[in-house]
Amino acid sequence: RRVRVRAAPELCPPGSKVSAAKDLCEYCPAGEWQDAEGQSSCVACPVGHFQSAAGNVSCEACESGKYSSIVGSGECSNCLGRISSTSSAVVCDVCDRGFYRLNRSTFASPAACTPRINGATCGWNTTLSTLELNVGRWRLSPDSPVATSCQEPHAAERCVGGTDAGVD
Repeated sequence: RRVRVRAAPELCPPGSKVSAAKDLCEYCPAGEWQDAEGQSSCVACPVGHFQSAAGNVSCEACESGKYSSIVGSGECSNCLGRISSTSSAVVCDVCDRGFYRLNRSTFASPAACTPRINGATCGWNTTLSTLELNVGRWRLSPDSPVATSCQEPHAAERCVGGTDAGVD
């Protein structure tokens, strides 16, 4: 949108650019920014970043759980169920809390992110081998998707939980 910020040839302020006719300053549109004065163009926000308002001097990073794969984006998109992302993400490429994937080479997708196993905790970006077993649980190996309940006596002392529970 064209707004008479200042009459050219005075320098247009940051967040704007000189119009093509060089008679007005125009605010940089959403998805673009400019941090210097007197410029003839605005800069598009890079992927993983956005700017939702006109007239700004910078872009913001997409927060964790959101992404932007488009240059010049005015908003970030939410990751779909079971998957998440780091901040400044271009794609959603990790499993969300409460879900795990087989290993790091398995692409995170709603189908590949499995709900946590009973007796374990899944933090953000968990794989089968990094599952945290609850106290009183064990499994045969870090590759086992089964967390078995320890039997008394002294189950809490013998089965301390963690990522290597049951591994000698």
